[in-house]
Order: sequence, then structure tokens, then C-alpha cells
Amino acid sequence: MPRHFSVAVWRRALAVVASLASLLAALWIFALALITTSLLRSPDPTSGLDGDPCCEFPDTWAEVALGALWFVALVALGLGLATLAVALGGTAVRGRAPQFMQRHRRRLAMLTLGPILCALAASFVWLVATAL
Repeated sequence: MPRHFSVAVWRRALAVVASLASLLAALWIFALALITTSLLRSPDPTSGLDGDPCCEFPDTWAEVALGALWFVALVALGLGLATLAVALGGTAVRGRAPQFMQRHRRRLAMLTLGPILCALAASFVWLVATAL
């Protein structure tokens, strides 16, 4: 019995650490999404506006579309990480995996695939934007 107890304690401790790490990662992803909102404005080809090295001003509508795709991808990824943090926190408190993972397997798969598809679409838009 003591061995089973130690395994359960280690699983709960790992769930707490993983929950905090995924919450921290979600907050960083949301901060990056906030930065990408600087690309969501109408383009102005004036070269005087492009002096900020952090958040450049979009030159074309393709760059605006790229910024929108990156924003959506980052927000979806952040929401996924926040959901994972909540699920791991529940696992740490209750000691067992959450029930919603079995019931909502397809929705969780879409939440996982969403950022990947948005990142692929953003890469494609970036390739088109740089080719023009």
C-alpha cells in the first residue's frame, strides 16, 4: 500500500507542476497574441511608419491577413493551454483524470488541430505576401 500511495502523490505533484507550467505558457501566448494585434490595422505604404523594430506597420493587406491568422492561432493555442491547465489542476485536486476528456474527445482534438491549421495557413499567407 505505501508504494501505491507514493505513486499517487507523485502523479498529483506532477499534475500540479504541469498545470502551473501550462498556465504560465498560456499567459505568454496571450501576451504574444496581444503583440500581434499591431498588425491588425489598415496598411500604409509610408516608409516613415516602419521604424519601430518591435511592431512594424503592415505594408499590404496580405500582411494584415497574416497578422489576423497569427492572432487567431495564438489565441486558440492559449485557450488550449489554459484548458489543459484547468484539467491538470482538477487531476491534481481529485487524483483522477477529468471526465470531460472522454466525453469531448472530438472537441479537444479540434482545439488541438486549430492552432496547427492556423499556423500552416499563416505560413502560406506569409509566403504569398513575400512573393508579391
